[in-house]
Amino acid sequence: MKKLISLMLGLCLITMAWAQVEEETVRITPVKKGDEPKAVMDAIHTDFPNALSTNLNFLPLKLYGEQWNVQTDGTAPASGSAFYQVNVREQNQSFKAVYDKNGKLQHSKVMIKQAELPEAVVAAISKAHPGYKIVRDVEKITSDRAGNVNVVYHVTIRKEHNLSHGIFVDPTGKILRDIHFV
Repeated sequence: MKKLISLMLGLCLITMAWAQVEEETVRITPVKKGDEPKAVMDAIHTDFPNALSTNLNFLPLKLYGEQWNVQTDGTAPASGSAFYQVNVREQNQSFKAVYDKNGKLQHSKVMIKQAELPEAVVAAISKAHPGYKIVRDVEKITSDRAGNVNVVYHVTIRKEHNLSHGIFVDPTGKILRDIHFV
């Protein structure tokens, strides 16, 4: 009987805790044709002169940085700032980029081949995770904030039995973030 009462009490506490979790839906919404900010469009054409822009979306401040996983300078954008995410294709490569409302490039990322990784990055991964192998192409993330250009490589590695990690490494081989996947 005591076990049953304890079990019921535990279930009640879990249910109450679950009910208190706030859920919020935040969406990336497309920018309507004709509503594109001129400064952003001019910057896209300057940064990707031969590219085909596939879509432009308004990126809410709440989502800023979520898809980019690593912010190397530790600063957050000002409250109320508007950001735009664009997907572009140029010379058989696909890029994603984030611009502020004034057309300043905040981040961009492109998929690169494993062979294009700097030796320091490969060495750091091998030292930190011996026996792991890079399992797919790599993201090269570039940020340009406050006039500083930062490059980070996002690499997925795997060992037997599907033990995986997502690792963010700077070009000198410093591991910035290491995420273990289950």
